[in-house]
Amino acid sequence: MGPKGTVCIISYVGGLVLSLASVFGFCDMQLPVGVLCGGFMSELVGKHGFRFKREWLQTIMMEEVGTLPFMAMLLMMPGFHKAFRTLALMPMGMAALVSLAMLCKYCPGPLPGVVVRRMIPLTEVSAKYQLMQLRSDSEVVLGLALTVGAFMRMCAPMTTVLYWNVITMRYALSPWTQASFRKVDGVLNPVLGRIPGISTLYTKFKTFLHNFASPSADSGGGGLASRCSIL
Repeated sequence: MGPKGTVCIISYVGGLVLSLASVFGFCDMQLPVGVLCGGFMSELVGKHGFRFKREWLQTIMMEEVGTLPFMAMLLMMPGFHKAFRTLALMPMGMAALVSLAMLCKYCPGPLPGVVVRRMIPLTEVSAKYQLMQLRSDSEVVLGLALTVGAFMRMCAPMTTVLYWNVITMRYALSPWTQASFRKVDGVLNPVLGRIPGISTLYTKFKTFLHNFASPSADSGGGGLASRCSIL
């Protein structure tokens, strides 16, 4: 990435520092979200350039940070409750931390050597996988919180719908997100599966959601691939 990697490093470091500052009330939540969004976009453009082509959009959506700029834009919409922005800093911060560690390993840039040495262990397979799974778990938790918030009139229903569209794309592309939903099912199924009638409805609802989000068309072309033009 060359000099573009340095821009990403500065954006990620600034975004993570501002995230901590916003949690303690030193700045507005929108500021770290905007800076992290800039870092994600810089990374995507640095890797793949920018083109008005369908193939380019398909390529960036395959990246781990591909959907995060869209997520950040939703979180910066007016009327978004502060509590949800605080919760959203966790998945964005985890994604930024993983990308920052990879940049420190392959493109150290302006960071001091002691910082680079401490970041590189995060690129190990086990540590990286744990961070990515934690990020996916927090994204799903944020979606559930937004759903509750929409019913409590703490956030706009349209924002919640748009966020779940992003998660749907993430589910189709990311095994980490699929694992997060399996965890949710592991909590709900033992409870709802014991209730006559409810267990049947839950199974059908779960199957419908999986067929809607799955990129395969095993159920007669009803997967996400037939609904989303970027896949």
